[in-house]
Amino acid sequence: MRWFFALFILIGLVGCSAPPATTSTTPIPQPTVPGLAEVLERPPKEAIQTIGYLIPMDGGAALIGGLSFAHGESPQALEIAGSIWLPEPLVIPAANPQAAAWQLVQASGTLSAVGNYGPNGGYPYQLEQIQLKALEISDLNIEQLLSNTGGYINQAVRIRAQILISESSALLVETLGSGGVPDANARQIKLSGPVERGALLDQLNASGNTHFGAVEVVGIWHGQSLYVLSIRAE
Repeated sequence: MRWFFALFILIGLVGCSAPPATTSTTPIPQPTVPGLAEVLERPPKEAIQTIGYLIPMDGGAALIGGLSFAHGESPQALEIAGSIWLPEPLVIPAANPQAAAWQLVQASGTLSAVGNYGPNGGYPYQLEQIQLKALEISDLNIEQLLSNTGGYINQAVRIRAQILISESSALLVETLGSGGVPDANARQIKLSGPVERGALLDQLNASGNTHFGAVEVVGIWHGQSLYVLSIRAE
């Protein structure tokens, strides 16, 4: 009989044992698409993928890493943001009617060796085996972006907010108090990439070495920061 009771207890223990634990997987973070200035800082030998403004020109097009609106109504290429030449034959995506000649695109291809390309040999790099994808820009506020950070990675966004620029950093802030001090509960976004200073600072308020004011920023969301493509003072 002892073996019967031992078997009975063993069956009971097996029946009451916890089910196998299930393993939850954490989604793999989506890699960010670098801005043109990031690509040109350390030009890779393999294929690249980047985002910039496409400007059709005679014999091809220029891919510009950023725009400046600090010199009047017509935007100018932001030199620190970088540029490369895209030769013909080139399939240019349909332009956004609101973007005029400045179409935001995601471009991929292979960088040529350093040389003199495009009009007057003014571009040190040329993109070959080109593929282009036109990008739409989503109008958001800071709260909307931060409430869905994963959904907007590598997406182009336009945000109107207050900017706070020091010598070493730049932030987008929901609201600023007097003297450019962020309100206690104001949400913030770090700006990365080639943040324009120069003529832009003349259009903002100043407090010591810090400048602040209302702006419209277009950039690519990188999950932790907004990679700047253009800043327009309002």
